[in-house]
Amino acid sequence: MKHSSIFFFISIALLCFSKTSSAVTTDEAIQHYIDNNYFSDTALLEGVKQNLNAYWHYSDMTPDEYLENIYALNLEGVSSLEGINRLVSLTTMFVEQSSVTDFSPLSGTNITYLNLDHNS
Repeated sequence: MKHSSIFFFISIALLCFSKTSSAVTTDEAIQHYIDNNYFSDTALLEGVKQNLNAYWHYSDMTPDEYLENIYALNLEGVSSLEGINRLVSLTTMFVEQSSVTDFSPLSGTNITYLNLDHNS
């Protein structure tokens, strides 16, 4: 009986402390991206923010882990894709009603589908 009680308390302690200190909410992740200049375009940042808020709300992930879990992104009003390479799992992207002229940030990404409707 004594061993099972010890095991129980150890299990509870592990559950309480299993969340890493770098795990953050999506709002904290967005603030981290702003503070560290992850994205130069505010519309791109807004697209990332909408994706995180739609799918994650809160999870035990670091800011970079949130970005690693974005597979599709809808963007509007974007002028720069600088920083898009941080979304390492991104495969599908819609860039609509935007003025992107430099697509070099897409080099080395995993994007397999890119829709550029109404991009001037």
